[in-house]
Amino acid sequence: KAKLSQQDEISWYLSTLNEEDKNDLEGLILQYNKPVGADVKTVVCIPANMEALNIYQTLTQYSQQKDLRGNVLDPKTYEIVVFDNRTADSIRDNTKEEIQRFMKDHPDMNIITIEQVFPTRPSIGRVRRNLTNFVFKRLENRSVATTDVVLVSNDADTIELPQTYLATIADTFTNNQTLDAVTGRYDFPAEAYKNFPVLFATERAWQLMDAIVRHNEQSAIPQLMGANSALR
Repeated sequence: KAKLSQQDEISWYLSTLNEEDKNDLEGLILQYNKPVGADVKTVVCIPANMEALNIYQTLTQYSQQKDLRGNVLDPKTYEIVVFDNRTADSIRDNTKEEIQRFMKDHPDMNIITIEQVFPTRPSIGRVRRNLTNFVFKRLENRSVATTDVVLVSNDADTIELPQTYLATIADTFTNNQTLDAVTGRYDFPAEAYKNFPVLFATERAWQLMDAIVRHNEQSAIPQLMGANSALR
C-alpha cells in the first residue's frame, strides 16, 4: 500500500489550480497567512453568506464540544474558519460583526475569519473550494506535520449539532485507517417539514435516490454533503 504525505499531496494539488482559483487563494492568504497550529487536529470550514442571524449560535455549538468521555474538548485541537462571502451588488449584513462578537465572548476559541466579494453570484462549489484551498495552503506551510488534519465541511445555520460531533468524526478516522472521507446526516428541522409538506416529500425522495446511487457497488460514485462531511 502506498504511504501518502498530506503536505506533499496538498502541494501537488495546489500546483494544479487554474488562474481563477490561484487568484482567489492569493486574496484570501493576504488576509491571514499563518500556518495551521501544530496542535490542531481538525479544521472546520464554514461558508457564510448573509448569516448574521445564525452564525453566533452555530459557533456556540462548537464551543460546547466534548470528547467521547464527556470531557470538554481542548479548543487548541481544532480551529474554525468562517468564510464571509457575498456579491458586489449585495448589501453587507452583520455576519462579520457577529463573528467578532463571538470571538470576544470566547477568547479561548480558535476562530479565523476571511472574506471575499465576488463580482457575480458564485456557485456554492466555488465558495467551498476557495475555503478549502485556503486551509490547504496553510496546512502546506506547516513547519511540522505530526499527524493528518481532518477537514470538516459544515453550514453557517447548523442546528442540533451533537456535543461529540468533532470527537465522533475523529474517532471514525482513527478506527478506520484506510478511510479518506465520511458524510453525516443532513436534514431540515421537523417544524419545517410540518409547515411545508412538499419540502418533506422532495427531501425524502432525494435521499432515497441518493441511497440507491451510493449503494450501487458497480457505479461506486462517492457522495459528500458540503453541509456535513469530513475528509483527511
